[in-house]
Amino acid sequence: MTILTGRSVPPDLADRIADARSRGLAQAGEDALVGTVTATYDLLRFSYLGYRRLFGIITEEEEAERLAARENILAALNRLTELDLETAEMIANEAVAYFEAQHAELRLLDLEYRLGLTSEEALLRAYEDVAYLDASVLLGGTAFTAGAAKLGVNLSRLRPAAALNALQAGRLRLDNMLNTRRREVDALVARRFAELETQGHGPQRHEGGVTRQMLEDRVLKGLDPMTGSRTDGVTGRRHRRPSVASRITSEASFVSADSVIRRSSEYRAAREVALFDQNSSDGYFSVRLPIEDVLGDEFLSQVEGVRRVRGTSTVAAVDFTGGSVRATYRLNPGGEPVLITLFPEGN
Repeated sequence: MTILTGRSVPPDLADRIADARSRGLAQAGEDALVGTVTATYDLLRFSYLGYRRLFGIITEEEEAERLAARENILAALNRLTELDLETAEMIANEAVAYFEAQHAELRLLDLEYRLGLTSEEALLRAYEDVAYLDASVLLGGTAFTAGAAKLGVNLSRLRPAAALNALQAGRLRLDNMLNTRRREVDALVARRFAELETQGHGPQRHEGGVTRQMLEDRVLKGLDPMTGSRTDGVTGRRHRRPSVASRITSEASFVSADSVIRRSSEYRAAREVALFDQNSSDGYFSVRLPIEDVLGDEFLSQVEGVRRVRGTSTVAAVDFTGGSVRATYRLNPGGEPVLITLFPEGN
């Protein structure tokens, strides 16, 4: 498995993901209106909570709200079928597990796309489908019937044992597939991250192994995270004290950020200039892309940064809203770009 740098990433990916979600929500809303009228606020709120949970930043209060909405599965089953409570609960619980497995697959698929391992069409289709299923849980009625059908459960002609077996078998297949894909992706990320460590100083100064304390020490004391001292790990001279220090919080996010940037039109244009423009600066070139396009719309959980407050010995958190990811490359003797550094920038 290799990173498919030849598969380009068109600009404004975040907008296309938002459009795919909207299509899924709109379809669920249309299906719900066949049997009932539901507030648009409730629909959008549940979708918002579902995606906050998907990327691991949901609060306890929001999770409680999401779980309450999830109980509509059981209510819908009770309304649509005449089942004993135990059977209905078993099917509802298995449906919930299946829904959550689909959320896990979407999160993995998002990473696979950013690594260049799958197509944008597959990614957007998954965002649309999961948005539909999330909304159908909240809306119940006709929307939930259609959502259950996507999982292979016909609620209008429900055979409880068959439905339960179908859900369990489907979830088992999905779990096994996800586990295999996770192992492959984890191995790829580890190999690629090790390669990037040998190319420049990006991982050593701007990845999750760099703690917040190290970021603060860098802007306040001039300590280089590469050496833990005032000695610069690249030049061997005194390390320059920057006013801002930032990091991407995991190896997977760092590797995928490099992959997305290398597959962008901005990267290709800058590389061409470095290769053929006689006025270019010794084969170095930089690319800056919107942070949401590089890391996804839940980028805030993947970045951290501090800035020195002018005239004090204190720091403040960097606001990455509307920010970017910047990468600098250098052409090696064979003309291949190697990564010098990569880091998130605040607004």
